[in-house]
Amino acid sequence: MALDQQLLEILACPDTHHAPLEHDVAAQTLTCTECGRIFEIRDDIPILLLDEAREPSASADGSASSPASAGGSASVDGSASSSASAGGSASAGGPASVDGSASVDGSVSSPADDAADKGAK
Repeated sequence: MALDQQLLEILACPDTHHAPLEHDVAAQTLTCTECGRIFEIRDDIPILLLDEAREPSASADGSASSPASAGGSASVDGSASSSASAGGSASAGGPASVDGSASVDGSVSSPADDAADKGAK
């Protein structure tokens, strides 16, 4: 049983942009025309859950093929950070720590700081 054409016309990406989806009959998938996420169709049921969507694959030059974030994240204070290669991390607006922990206000603590605090009490 194939998906109903009327259903396909009203389906949209569940992300905030709600872009139309392209149907691939052979692969049994729906692909977002904006972010490139790929949603599977199982037993004629579109699985439109962001957590279960496949991210678009990287192109041959290693860059992402969609405008989606490539490993970066934003914090509550508006600073952004991204992963760097070779095991390190880079920050584009906030301090970094040894274990990568940071609080909402931007302060950073490390395991050594925590141990020193416990010893002082």
